[in-house]
Amino acid sequence: KAAAVKYANLGIKVCLNFDGRLSPKDEAYVPDFSILTEAEMEDLATAMAGHVCKDLSVDCMGYDVEPFDNNQILFFTKLDQKLSVCKKTFGVFTFAPSMNATMWD
Repeated sequence: KAAAVKYANLGIKVCLNFDGRLSPKDEAYVPDFSILTEAEMEDLATAMAGHVCKDLSVDCMGYDVEPFDNNQILFFTKLDQKLSVCKKTFGVFTFAPSMNATMWD
């Protein structure tokens, strides 16, 4: 938090990065989205957005998801809605082979 304040005070854009590693299972940081209910995705999005929205030194967030799967789209939609309320943005990083045309539907 102190580093975010320091850089923000210097006029540098500060983005929090969340590591969303999903596999292998014994090294995963977040749950398998295919087993989450819509309410659980909403809760996860609320918790993540809360960290970003509450911190006035933070401008945006990044989400490193490995691997990306279309079952995460609802979560990212909810996250986007929550971050939009506090006028903050996010980006997603994943490996290119995980992406496909259907993710844009």
